[in-house]
Amino acid sequence: MLCGTGSLASINLPGCVSELQEYCAFPVHVVVTENALRFTTIRALQAMAAGRVWADDFSDPTEDGSPPHVLLTDQAALIVVYPATANFIAKIAHGLADDLPTTVILSAACPVIVVPAMHWRMWDNAATQANLHVIDERGLTVLWPASGETREGSGVSFPVAEVVRRARSLLRESPTVGVLTAAAT
Repeated sequence: MLCGTGSLASINLPGCVSELQEYCAFPVHVVVTENALRFTTIRALQAMAAGRVWADDFSDPTEDGSPPHVLLTDQAALIVVYPATANFIAKIAHGLADDLPTTVILSAACPVIVVPAMHWRMWDNAATQANLHVIDERGLTVLWPASGETREGSGVSFPVAEVVRRARSLLRESPTVGVLTAAAT
């Protein structure tokens, strides 16, 4: 499953979905925040995903009537949060569940990779660093930039190829391989 959030890096979500889908023999589901849709469209994501694209926990019904976050996490072998904004990281660090992507993360029973994407000053902020350490200590996998990389360019971001490489690695290690899902916020 791929979860996307409202970062400028969200323009890369369709490409990330495409590359994940190419690797997976099963449908990649996509969950996006409202803010992610400021940088990409549901149509662009649907064109790349073999699975469903979810944008709303309450208006997107499931076939069996179960809550979407329960259905999605029951099927997920891995959740990739790409890109993860400082706001989304803070929400999951503090257990907030106010939209589909955050309820998915809170309900997850599989490995979760958090791929930060933000301006370097937001990355360096003590609150962001504390939130990243909280989710890391709780067992979520955080992609950390190499030392010194946060000052190059405008911020922290990871290429799609690196995200897919890490997802593939975690999938190989996961005992519940079956569905790779991605969420976007």
